[in-house]
Amino acid sequence: IGLNGCSMKTQANLEIIRQIPLDRILIETDSPWCGIKKTHASYKYIHTHFEQTNHKKHCATKCVKGRSEPCQIVQVLECIAGIKNEPDVSKVSDIIYGNTLKVFFPSTINTANNNNNDDDDDDEKLDCTKNTAKIADTNTMEVDTWTQWLLKQHRLQQQQQQ
Repeated sequence: IGLNGCSMKTQANLEIIRQIPLDRILIETDSPWCGIKKTHASYKYIHTHFEQTNHKKHCATKCVKGRSEPCQIVQVLECIAGIKNEPDVSKVSDIIYGNTLKVFFPSTINTANNNNNDDDDDDEKLDCTKNTAKIADTNTMEVDTWTQWLLKQHRLQQQQQQ
């Protein structure tokens, strides 16, 4: 189940989210829409705030006011941890990261699971919190390539603006 800022507007929404098992949750910002606003019931759980600008164009150092930006996914994570009364946000992050890998990179999960199988047939289900580091290592090259591409695009955009 994908959750974003719009999923957490009311107290009734929070009660429903509280009942969803963590191993069934994915998070998204749904940017540029569905940011968590001060009027949302979930706003009280946000710890990370970003400097904002009133300019409607992209700014590398500030978020556009009133727009949900990809970096604000951490706010969705903080809200879910708060709603679930889980003080360890990184634990929630590890579980949701594992869920994301299960959905989008299932072969990576199977590889990590096979590498950790000690001939225990009862251990068919992967514990993503224990294997996140190994899984992340297998995707490091892809992430690094993607990060480099994004940085290149950002630099090109800055050069065009000058």
